[in-house]
Amino acid sequence: MNTRQRETSISWIGRIPEHWGLCKLGTSFYMKGRIGWQGLNSNDFIDDGPYLVTGTDFRSGGVDWNLCYHISESRYCEDSSIHVRNGDVLFTKDGTVGKVAYISDAPDKVSLNSHLLLIRPTKEGISNRYLFWVLQSDVFDQYKVHVQHGTVMDSVSQSNMERFVMMLPPYDEQQLIADCLDENISTIDTATDVIYKQLEILGGFRKSLIQEAVTKGLDSDAKLKSSGVDWIGDIPAGWKTTKLKGLVRHFESGTSVRAAQYPAIDGEPGVLSLSAVFQGRFNADANKAVGDDEAPRLSCPVRYGTLLVSRCNTSEWVGTAALVDKECDNLYLPDKIWQIDCETPLHNRYVRYALSSPYARAYCWMMSVGASESMQNIASFDLLNMPFAIPESIEEMQAVVEYLDDKISKVDALIAGKCKQLETLRAQRQSLIYEYVTGKRRVV
Repeated sequence: MNTRQRETSISWIGRIPEHWGLCKLGTSFYMKGRIGWQGLNSNDFIDDGPYLVTGTDFRSGGVDWNLCYHISESRYCEDSSIHVRNGDVLFTKDGTVGKVAYISDAPDKVSLNSHLLLIRPTKEGISNRYLFWVLQSDVFDQYKVHVQHGTVMDSVSQSNMERFVMMLPPYDEQQLIADCLDENISTIDTATDVIYKQLEILGGFRKSLIQEAVTKGLDSDAKLKSSGVDWIGDIPAGWKTTKLKGLVRHFESGTSVRAAQYPAIDGEPGVLSLSAVFQGRFNADANKAVGDDEAPRLSCPVRYGTLLVSRCNTSEWVGTAALVDKECDNLYLPDKIWQIDCETPLHNRYVRYALSSPYARAYCWMMSVGASESMQNIASFDLLNMPFAIPESIEEMQAVVEYLDDKISKVDALIAGKCKQLETLRAQRQSLIYEYVTGKRRVV
């Protein structure tokens, strides 16, 4: 087996086997997407008819046809150049850039919606199955970082895709690489799916622990009474229902400032990013440095022991709270995060759990508004008027908080362990793809 390597002039490729070539997608592949005036909306969808593929229909490297919309015959026939057939590769060029599907089981009539590119070889000796893996490799990721653009939504233009240069082994070797990756990556993806299911179970258990503790308390034999709020249900007789504003002593928000794209260091001022309160956990490292010209406009320092609440986020996370559990020198709030201080530190800890409960998440989802699921907003009036069930006894509240501190920390440790396993599997997956498609690991 020839193992000699040669250096290429392409920075994102580096060295490849001596007998491999290079090819530019624009000269070796047909690419086509649905142009703007053809864009489809909900009025074009029907119950049955030709299939319409979007990036959300991609599953396990292919398309789940059961998820696809259907369109009329007339709309399908508008453009035969974007009709999908077996052997095609589909690529998401907008939004979640870089999702890839290889089509091997296409129904008779399939077309594309916007944001997708159809890719198929125009020359002999090129395998689309090999391209499918190249587009998932770190080689393409390095190229994509340099060419993707967009303010609201990331995008890689068709012209930039056409300029991408890829490694090209002999055709038989391309097929062997694709076969090898099909088998090995399938094993990794199966293990990944198992962990995702375990995470789903742990997440559901975490929610149920919180929901039960902040609505029913710890005494399963306690006498119950109506909370007066349908989605809270019955609560212990020694509890009360109150609105958040009845517990809040201070409520403030920060200021929108221009900031760098890197975190503050060495005590320089920084403003928190939305991800500082992502998934109900405080992350002080999620901040952006603020220069001397903007620093005088910073208005609300982050204080230890308070609650931070996202005013806007995805529909799943808008209104979530995180407890500031460490001292934060010279960190400030943006205008998109509120800082709440309740009557006592104990109340802050309790409210943090209450805001994480399924009933509170449902309330925030119901009260939030926004142009897209990816950016919803909740008004301070609605947040402060959220009803809570709360023990009237400080001792009982303390018991609930300590119980949840113990239980949730253990569940979170299990979740963190599973997430670490996912990171390891992702790294293995990317390493394996990179090594095979660049010839670092050989199949012949």
